[in-house]
Amino acid sequence: MYVNIWSWMRDFERTAQQQNDSQRLKLVNGYHDGWRCINSGHYDEALKHFERALAIAQRINEPCWELFLDSNCAEIFIFKKAESKIGLDRAIRIATRVYRPENEACPVRSRILCNLGYAYKDYDVFGYMDAILDLLNSIENDVPMDHDSHLRLRFLRVEIAMELQQFDDAKKTVQVGLVESFGNTYRMTQSNALLSEIAYAQGDLHLALSYAAESGKHAYHGNMLRAVASNFLWQAMLQRRIGNNGEAQNLLQQGLAEYEHHNLPRRESYYNHLCEFYELLGDTDKALVLRQQQLKEVAEQTITAQSYAHLHHCRLLGRMGKSLDKALGNARGITKQMKKPNLYLERIQQIENGNYYLFAWQKV
Repeated sequence: MYVNIWSWMRDFERTAQQQNDSQRLKLVNGYHDGWRCINSGHYDEALKHFERALAIAQRINEPCWELFLDSNCAEIFIFKKAESKIGLDRAIRIATRVYRPENEACPVRSRILCNLGYAYKDYDVFGYMDAILDLLNSIENDVPMDHDSHLRLRFLRVEIAMELQQFDDAKKTVQVGLVESFGNTYRMTQSNALLSEIAYAQGDLHLALSYAAESGKHAYHGNMLRAVASNFLWQAMLQRRIGNNGEAQNLLQQGLAEYEHHNLPRRESYYNHLCEFYELLGDTDKALVLRQQQLKEVAEQTITAQSYAHLHHCRLLGRMGKSLDKALGNARGITKQMKKPNLYLERIQQIENGNYYLFAWQKV
């Protein structure tokens, strides 16, 4: 069953205008002002707008708008500021209100629960993988969805499938989602990016580059600053692998300039693309310095961020022929924080067994 969040919002705004209801109009305008700030990269200002509108919704007893605005605040921490722990705490708190009687008819409930799934993935993907899949099943079975939430849920399933290296299934799912994403800038960016990652995982570099270029176009038109910057670095690495060294260098400089100009957070994709680029140049020492810098930064971040950073660091050391004993010990050390460490420990064991590449074709 589908619901339409935007029709609900337009009807609410139209009624407020007809009744000259200044408080409800301020509430809606606060939402629009928040998104204008997001689209210009001013995330802290966006939070202020959403928080002020949220206070109005609480004061005039609009529980659905409370959920919606609170969820938009959580989305900033999860997807924009990359502060996943804050985003997870807020997403959990919001999700507890989804099933209250006063919110049963609220059209934003599936969106809120999807946010929770993404927050769990960003916080501890290995530990919460089963819980995320259970949550997605629950949403599909019990909660009416808007079209965008349906796509987000589908793509979250794809990300889990990719983590399990079920690439053929992931590809089929995204291809369907790509068709359904037409006209939705965010989902077109996401679906093309996922298809690019899948093509890369399967060793098809030219196809990966084609999807990456398409994802970059949509990210640019949607003013998705981190996606644009990361996409430049991703394309730079792909061009380097293909042998287009001049184009690779140009894209690298554009990506680094975007990160610098907008003061964007350096998260996993930044380090992954940049380290692989330098390794392809033969400058493994520079890649190692970056990985060590990443390890320091993620020490205060999420378990997911720490997990990936340790795995990439260990693989790089293995490829460089350096001792892995200390690095593997540090990697195992974070399992004390994990809800379920088994899958992560399997990844560590693969490295200890001498498999230093994420994908088999990379050994060539």
